[in-house]
Amino acid sequence: GAVINLGEAVSNEYVSTFEALAKALSELHDVVNSEVLCHFVAALGTAMRSKEIKLGKAGMEGLMKLLERKALDEGNWDPHQLRTLAEKLSKVNARSSDFAKKLAFTCQRLVEKDNDFTAEQISALVKAFSEWQDQHVLVNVFHALEDKGKLDDLIKSIGLADVPAFLKFLAHSTLSNRKRLIETLTSFHQDKLPQRVATLKFVNMLETLQELADVKDDASISFRAKFEKQVVGSILQRRTVSSDDIIKCIMALHKVGSKDPLQKLLTAPLLTRAVPEKGEPKAIIQSVGPILETVQALELQAPYLEAASAARFLTACRKHDKPNFVGAALALQETAYLMMPSLVQAVCTFAERAKFHRLDSSSEATQAQDLCKLLIRVADKYSSGSIPFRSADMNKWVQVADDAIAEDSGDRTDRKVESLERLLKRKHSSVAKDAEKALGPQWMECLLLQSKHLYWSGKNLALLESPRPITAVKDMARKLSESRFLSSSSQRAADRLLTEDDLQRAKEQERDTHRKREEEMRRREEELRQNAPVNEEEDRLKDLFRRNNRQPEAPKPPTMAPPEASSSS
Repeated sequence: GAVINLGEAVSNEYVSTFEALAKALSELHDVVNSEVLCHFVAALGTAMRSKEIKLGKAGMEGLMKLLERKALDEGNWDPHQLRTLAEKLSKVNARSSDFAKKLAFTCQRLVEKDNDFTAEQISALVKAFSEWQDQHVLVNVFHALEDKGKLDDLIKSIGLADVPAFLKFLAHSTLSNRKRLIETLTSFHQDKLPQRVATLKFVNMLETLQELADVKDDASISFRAKFEKQVVGSILQRRTVSSDDIIKCIMALHKVGSKDPLQKLLTAPLLTRAVPEKGEPKAIIQSVGPILETVQALELQAPYLEAASAARFLTACRKHDKPNFVGAALALQETAYLMMPSLVQAVCTFAERAKFHRLDSSSEATQAQDLCKLLIRVADKYSSGSIPFRSADMNKWVQVADDAIAEDSGDRTDRKVESLERLLKRKHSSVAKDAEKALGPQWMECLLLQSKHLYWSGKNLALLESPRPITAVKDMARKLSESRFLSSSSQRAADRLLTEDDLQRAKEQERDTHRKREEEMRRREEELRQNAPVNEEEDRLKDLFRRNNRQPEAPKPPTMAPPEASSSS
């Protein structure tokens, strides 16, 4: 049963031997010992796991025919052996509905002879028959268990990881009492769900969560919602979780459409703790890059993770003389740049100093072209006001920080980041505490990056002036165009951008036009009000004239009484 690493030649013999054995067994005419067959199938499963081997389909189908034809009828099988057959044969590249029916009939016969199946064995059978898409043939096995009075106790013994397979089987079965069985299964696990979830391995949690995506009935959906809550709670209690596990959890929650648990995970401190506090810019972003890519691909938002990643990226860039910033800057998502105007300006400054040349054909230069296109696209959205909505908490923290800093700074032009941290902790301790918990140790830098009134570029100083991302992009494009690094299309797109000053003038003109329009409306209203008495007097005189010159009405002709009826009539 052990998995052994074999050389190529020996491995080929190994496979050929199994194929020959399968073929030989299928051609036997005598009854084959059930234990021998079971061991062979188990060894076959081991061979399949040791290397991606696709054994001869003819040999496999011959083996299944042997089992179907006489071995299952004449062999002395027990529940454990039938479980082994089902588990191992469901994984190979062969399928036989007749074999599935015969295997189910053999299981039914054992139940009727008072052989006890464990919950694990029944779960394995359900999963195997689901792989074959023949789970409907198990219905008679469940009828036999119910006739023996064993079904309810068996349902309550099903492990939490096996619940999804059972729910799907029961939902699609023809069992008359399937609704009651589903309610029994879900209610039993719901009572002690926190303790049961805690016993699952992380991978089993995610597999169970993904399998629950297909349940449809009310009891199963209610169970799934409570299970999702417990899974997310269990994950968030951990100090650290690998990026791969976080991605798997995000994808599982997205697959089942769990908006609230998913949002809770995407804004959890667990994600910001995944960002390394030290290292080169590229290494910092690479550690969380797959998470950011997954979030973008699923059209989700992880604002705290993006802010923490950007803050540590800029800090790392300032600590290295020639930082390899291009790949890292490109890994940050477009939403990060749209949320953080200081990030756009700082990256444009790095790009100007990098001095890229059009003859440079390195991979970094190619990435730099893509980065410039990204920055120009972002600047265009700044110009049109197409900025996505930040989370409500982030908006609140940034607004409180802006107001507190503006009130305390007076005529100063810059402030040390540490002094701003102390200021916010002194004046707004609850906001500072919440922001630090969500954003990590560089929480103040994260808020500065999001501000529209303060500029921070990775240094220990924050400038008390508004960042100018559009101007920075135009300046970068003009600088790079001197070395003919930018393509003509990118240069034209940058030239078309309206700077912050242009936008401000446009707003002032719009306000001025609006003000003049309101003044004109007020002037007309005043004129109408002043002319109202004259108009009223004219209307009164006209009405009097019409009454005095009204023609007398012609007299109406007298009405004739109807003739009386004659006595003769």
